Amino acid sequence: MRKLLMAALLAGVASAASATVLIPGTGWQSDQVDAANTDSINSPWTFTLTNPGVFRLTDAFIVGDIYTVSGSFNVASTFFAGPAIPLSNPTADAAWLSADFSHILVPLPAGVYSITIQGNGAGGLPAGFFVQLTQVPEPATWAMMIAGFGLVGLGLRRRRQPVVGA
Repeated sequence: MRKLLMAALLAGVASAASATVLIPGTGWQSDQVDAANTDSINSPWTFTLTNPGVFRLTDAFIVGDIYTVSGSFNVASTFFAGPAIPLSNPTADAAWLSADFSHILVPLPAGVYSITIQGNGAGGLPAGFFVQLTQVPEPATWAMMIAGFGLVGLGLRRRRQPVVGA
């Protein structure tokens, strides 16, 4: 009995330590749910935002799945609208732009997050999906970028002007 309890405790510690880190700006990451209303393989997803950011999730494989995202923010579910017709090119970007697949966008303030994703498997199991995290630059960074583009534009304009009196 003692060995069984110890094994269960170690299994719990191992699963807690197996969080998947989502890094902002690294593009779409894939995951899947193997049984209806259970955590995805890579859950929990953890990440840190130093600036505000956007978390996205899109189904991209079998039309009809709905996913629930819960954790460090209010629970949110993907929505599905459109006919049950699979795309001929099931990439994450195409799925994100399609009304055939469910998806969600969650704006987030700077902070540390741990989220869990579950799916209902309505389209079939396993139910695959993609997640993406992007970070929004600070307003000061945007101002520096705009000023930099302006200076480049002035430099190009000055270079194109004919020399007077030459």
